[in-house]
Amino acid sequence: MVEPVALLSGEGVSLADIDVVLVGQLHCHRAGGGSLERTNYDTFDARLWRAGLVLEHEKIDGRRWLRVRRLGETSALAQAAVERVPTLVADLADRRLRELLTAAAGERALLPLVKTEGEVLRYAPLDEFDKSTVRVSVLIGAAMAVEGPSERKHLLEPVITIAPLRGHERSHRAMVRAISDRLGQRHAADPLERAAAAVGLELGLNPSDRSVSLDAAGSATEAMAMLLGRHAAVLEANVPGVRSGVDDEYLHDFRVTLRSVRALVSVAHGVLDEERCSDLADRLQQVATRSSPVRDLDVLRRRWNGEDALHLLVPVLEQDRRIKNQLLLEFLDGPALPALLAELRRPVAVLPAEDDGVVVRNAAMWAAEVLSAELARLHRRTRPVLASLAHGGDPAPGGYDEVAVHDARKAVKRLRYLLEAFASITYGARLEGLARAVDVLQSDLGEFQDAVVAIMAIDRSGARVAELSPGALMELGRRSEQHCQLREAAVGHFIEHYRAFARRGEHYAQRLEALATTARPVSVPIAIVRSKP
Repeated sequence: MVEPVALLSGEGVSLADIDVVLVGQLHCHRAGGGSLERTNYDTFDARLWRAGLVLEHEKIDGRRWLRVRRLGETSALAQAAVERVPTLVADLADRRLRELLTAAAGERALLPLVKTEGEVLRYAPLDEFDKSTVRVSVLIGAAMAVEGPSERKHLLEPVITIAPLRGHERSHRAMVRAISDRLGQRHAADPLERAAAAVGLELGLNPSDRSVSLDAAGSATEAMAMLLGRHAAVLEANVPGVRSGVDDEYLHDFRVTLRSVRALVSVAHGVLDEERCSDLADRLQQVATRSSPVRDLDVLRRRWNGEDALHLLVPVLEQDRRIKNQLLLEFLDGPALPALLAELRRPVAVLPAEDDGVVVRNAAMWAAEVLSAELARLHRRTRPVLASLAHGGDPAPGGYDEVAVHDARKAVKRLRYLLEAFASITYGARLEGLARAVDVLQSDLGEFQDAVVAIMAIDRSGARVAELSPGALMELGRRSEQHCQLREAAVGHFIEHYRAFARRGEHYAQRLEALATTARPVSVPIAIVRSKP
C-alpha cells in the first residue's frame, strides 16, 4: 500500500489559496471537516524516539485512538481505542500495544511531550463517475509544549495530506504532482518533529546520559570539571521523578549516577585537592545511605509481586518502602542535596605543579593512570575470593569469603563506571574488550547481591507476617534456600568469568600502557601499574 504524502505549502500561500487550487483547479469536492487533538508520548530517556517509534494519542471527530507507528510513516504498527493513556505500559489493555511498547520502553513511565490541536478540512477529488479516488485533507493547527503555559500556542503551517485509495495509486501520484506544481509544496516532516520544532523541543534527549566528550589533550582538571558537572545535571534531572514515585527507574538512574560520581571522586586525588575530595565523598555517602534501601525494596517488590509464595510479603515491603522513602524525600527536600549539586558544579582549581616540575597531566594520561590502577585493584580484591575456595577449586556452599566477594563487586563496579566516564578518550575499540568483560563480571556479582538482599528480606519480612500458615513458612524457607543456591551459582559464574578475564590481564594492561604512551608528552613521566592477576 502506498503511504500518504504530507505537503507543506509554499511561502505566503494562505488557506484560501489552497482551497482555490483544490476546488477551483483540481475539481475537489469539499467533504466537510472535523477537529483534531493529538498528544505525543515518550519515556523520560526518549526510548521510543531512539527506537524510531512514535506514540500518539489522537481524538479525531470525537473518537480517541492510541497508536504506535514508525517515525516518518503514517501506518500504525498497532492501535486501539483508548480513552486515557496510562502512566505504565503494563496497564494497557491492548496486548499488541503493550508488547510493542514494553519491548522499546521497558517499564518506564509514559510521559506527554507535545500537544497538537487543529481543524481538519477534507476534500474529495471525483472522477467521471463521481467516485472519489484520493482522499485529501488540510490541517490547520497549533502546537503547545506539555511542560509550559498551556495557553501558549505555536501556529503550524497548513499541511495537505494526500492519501491513496486501494487500486487508485496512479490517481494518487497525479494528485501529488498537481498540488506540488500549483502550490510550490514541499514534503512535510513527521508530525511529531513538526510539533516539537514549533515549541522548541529537542527530541531524543536522554537527561540520564552521563557521557561527556572529553578532550584527550586537555587537562585532567578540565576533564574532572566536565564530568562532575554532567553528573550533577543527571542527579538533578531525576529528582522530580524520584519525588513523584511515578516510575522506579528515576531512582535507578539517580543511584547509578551517584555510584558513578563516587567512583570519580575516589580517583580524583592529584586532580582535586584532598579536602574537597574528602568533603564530596562524605556528602555522596549521605545520599547513598538514604537512597540505597529504597532501591533494594523497589527491586524486590517488582520481583515478588507475581510470585505465589512471596506475594504475601509484598505489603511488608510496601510498608518498609514508605518509611525509607519518606526519609529519602525529607533529605531531598532539605539543604544537603542542593549543597552537594553546587559543590559538584563548583569550578575545579588547577593544583600547583609538583616540586620536580612535572606538568599537569592531560585527560588521557589521567585516564590511563586511573584505569590501570583500578584494573590492578580489581585483581587484588579478587585474590581473597579465589584463596577461600574449597580444595577442588570450585565454590562449594559457604566455601568462599562473602566479604571478599562484596569487595570484589565494589572494585568491578568502580572500574566499569570509570571506563564509561573515560569512554570518549580511550581511542575507540582499544578498550571495548575490557569494557565487555567487566560488564560480564558486574552482571554475575549483581546476581549475587540480589540473592543476598532477597535472603535477608525473606527472613526479615517473613517473621513479621503473623497470618502465615505453617505451609507458607515452609515455602518461604524453600524460597530462601533457592536464593542461597542462586547466590552460590552467581559466585561460581563470577569465578569462571574472572579466570578467563585474568588470562587476558596482561593484554588489558598493555592496552592501557599504549593509551598512556600515546597521550603523554615526552617530557612527562607516567607510572603505569602492572599487576599480574
